[in-house]
Amino acid sequence: MAWTTINYSCGHVGQVQMYGKHSERDRKAAWMEKNALCDVCAAKARDAQNQRAAQTNAEAGLPSLSGTPKQIAWAETLRAQAYRALTAEGTAMELLRVFTRHAQRLDVTPEMFKATSYAPRDAAMTLMRSLVSKLFAAQTSASYWIDARPMRSRNNDWSDWGSVYDQVVEQFAAAVKAVPAPSRS
Repeated sequence: MAWTTINYSCGHVGQVQMYGKHSERDRKAAWMEKNALCDVCAAKARDAQNQRAAQTNAEAGLPSLSGTPKQIAWAETLRAQAYRALTAEGTAMELLRVFTRHAQRLDVTPEMFKATSYAPRDAAMTLMRSLVSKLFAAQTSASYWIDARPMRSRNNDWSDWGSVYDQVVEQFAAAVKAVPAPSRS
């Protein structure tokens, strides 16, 4: 264990306590000097990102969140990332493709789906986008977005937001099931 002086990439100098072998400490110190911001600059960058996200969410018509000020600031950023991922071009199509693979698990038969007005691809994608928007409007608790966040971003797309995606797919299945079956005359 040793205290190391770091010349951060933001230009500030600070002391960091490092553990491990000398080679590991030297490697980490070199990385920090090239890539890391000091605590003050990192907090300012995080605050700026949270403010941009809150503005983006407000412009998208999403309601304000409830929670502590720190929770709200963090959740605004997470919600903006999820909204971007789940409303990106092509996402509705991909969600629809995944829905059809899991339809049986959701008790939706191909016949049920074909009998709905959602069977045409454009109608189904419009419904999927609508369900995403409704879900985002309904979830106003900051803790929801913090709990739903991806633990590790793999693809930086909708698949990182599995629990949110699952809710959209379940709502889509409910909408398909709610359409009455065509009568046979």
